[in-house]
Amino acid sequence: MACGLAEKGVKVHLATTDPVAHLKYVMKENSLITMSHKDEQAELIKYQSEVLEKARKVMSEEDIAYVEEDLRSPCTQEIAVFRAFDR
Repeated sequence: MACGLAEKGVKVHLATTDPVAHLKYVMKENSLITMSHKDEQAELIKYQSEVLEKARKVMSEEDIAYVEEDLRSPCTQEIAVFRAFDR
């Protein structure tokens, strides 16, 4: 799909969470196709820190404990990675 769009003159940016970055082996970057890698674990830690920093400003310790528990959910990593892709 990226190659097809690039052939039509559309700029495409591909982002991956693949630690081996297989995209580099499948296609080459050029003026219309660029690539980046997102580290899932780093994005998760960054997201958790941001949420907890905001929560500590306005929530009780009991509420923060609930937020910390919620941030250990597998869904949290997905949210963190989707936010990174959105940026």
